[in-house]
Amino acid sequence: MEAGGWRILVSSVANTPEQAVTDTSNILQLGPDRLIVRNGKTGIQISSPLTAFEGFSSDILKQAAENRQTLSDLIESILFTAAFSSIPSTMITLGLLMLIQNLVFVVILGVMLSFSVYRKKLGEDTSPSVRPLDSIKMATAIMAGPAFIVGLLGLFIPALQAPFLWLAYSLLAGIRGIVLYTSRYRGAEQPR
Repeated sequence: MEAGGWRILVSSVANTPEQAVTDTSNILQLGPDRLIVRNGKTGIQISSPLTAFEGFSSDILKQAAENRQTLSDLIESILFTAAFSSIPSTMITLGLLMLIQNLVFVVILGVMLSFSVYRKKLGEDTSPSVRPLDSIKMATAIMAGPAFIVGLLGLFIPALQAPFLWLAYSLLAGIRGIVLYTSRYRGAEQPR
């Protein structure tokens, strides 16, 4: 069916976002499990599983048919819901990846800190070294300061976006770790 320059497809076969890409016309495709909206001129496509629209009823459509503003708001909310329906899973994935990255960084920094006290000449008396578990605790404490600062920045300046804040956190934590490592490395070389 065509309406206002849009091809409206209703299919009983499960569809995927890639199936609508082959056509260059404006498409509104509704399948049993997915909604796909594609602008043929710009190539922008929004695809969403229908589970994001649970609770949507025909009463809302009846209200929208009586009022243009309600119809406009309904279309805007449908497109907004479709565009952002994958955000929860994306946030969970991003959070887990950041947690793994941070854990690896803390372990590497902890191992580096535990080895930083071994710079000495042969035959000299060894000073008490830092054990690996203590170094990992120290590395965790090193990370807490930059995380707190970046958290406050994100809280009080919402215009700063997450990728910028994550980059700032990585840089601040890295600089703090390098400064501590070099100070311990230099301190191990000096006689006591």
